[in-house]
Amino acid sequence: MKGSPIPIGNWGPVRRVGQCFGKVGHAKRDRAAILSENCHRYIETIAGMAKGGFILCTLNYLLHKDELAYILRIQDHLFYSSIENTYLW
Repeated sequence: MKGSPIPIGNWGPVRRVGQCFGKVGHAKRDRAAILSENCHRYIETIAGMAKGGFILCTLNYLLHKDELAYILRIQDHLFYSSIENTYLW
């Protein structure tokens, strides 16, 4: 496609994100939260989760861990992180 911001061959990671969540037992419309700095994996994850039919909540990585834990607790989200060496709650 002429003028496409992402070459057609690079959509593989986007498809794999949604497929991976489906393969581990999550169904469409399940909720997920993502904590990530801005990077290509973040964009791939947002697009992949949308393509897989998941409801995504983006979290601000500048929040304190207690604030993040509170958000996750009250929203009952499945948690996913694309930041390397991130502690998961």
